[in-house]
Amino acid sequence: MPRTAGSLPDCTFCPANSLCPGGAASLACPLNSRSSAGSTTATDCSCAPGYSGNDGGKCSACPAGSFCPGGSTVTSCPANSNSGAGSSKPKDCTCNAGYAGLDPASCQQCQADFYCPGNGAQIACAKGMVSEPGSGACRPDGMPCMATFVDNVGAQFPGQSAIAIDDNTFVFAATSGGLTKMVGVNKAGKAVAARYMSPGSVTAANWAAATVQTLGYYSVSNLQFCEVVSKEPCEATFVDNVGAQFPGQSAIAIDDNTFVFAATSGGLTKMVGVNKAGKAVAARYMSPGSVTAANWAAATVQTLGYYSVSNVQFCPVLI
Repeated sequence: MPRTAGSLPDCTFCPANSLCPGGAASLACPLNSRSSAGSTTATDCSCAPGYSGNDGGKCSACPAGSFCPGGSTVTSCPANSNSGAGSSKPKDCTCNAGYAGLDPASCQQCQADFYCPGNGAQIACAKGMVSEPGSGACRPDGMPCMATFVDNVGAQFPGQSAIAIDDNTFVFAATSGGLTKMVGVNKAGKAVAARYMSPGSVTAANWAAATVQTLGYYSVSNLQFCEVVSKEPCEATFVDNVGAQFPGQSAIAIDDNTFVFAATSGGLTKMVGVNKAGKAVAARYMSPGSVTAANWAAATVQTLGYYSVSNVQFCPVLI
């Protein structure tokens, strides 16, 4: 029936996601917010799930690493888990790469020889592949042995062999710009240190004495892994006949089972040969000079024990 003079207006209930302050006005809630039917004020509009902000105000997408059930609440994902921006529920948080668990509240570090890609799963490495605890991917079994060295100006030096400093430090190096530049990687192939020194050979002693550079200033690419077949003596403290100590001496391999450590003192180059097990088997001396197989063979034999070594370290032999 048509409305007649003096009749009441046809008022309808304010629809959801709107606010009706009275009269004919029906206003939409701000973007990404919502309200119940019959709402009257701006503060009746609250942010939708996946967004956060004050009631009646601007609603922003929930930040990554959190979930937003609606309104102004922003809850961080549990430890070792993460989420994409705009997440609204606890289950939107999933374990980080290197961690596993179906419940993001209990993400545990991935076990060795498994990989955890970041979806909560823990997957065994394939045959011939290995991983360290907390890995998001598997790598070839073995130790880093060859890579392309990249210096600070982007010059590339392919086919550089690793120098094993210890069981978990493998150094790649190249000489450019008047410096020997070096990157140390761990057995997983991750760069852990960068250093430089005046041009020279890479030894454990020289690595320890080199100047520390910002990690990432030099880098390696095309990293290859080689099988570990054995370990050999590689560094020791040489002790001469008067007890003088010369730490950080690198071994010179004379043959498959003779590794010579040496130091020059008292006008002589004094030498101790050890076998693969690190046991001293010979002592010799010569006029000051470099240790080579020929010089070792020609040197004067000294009483075993007259010189000695201590703190013998062993480095992996790779193929």
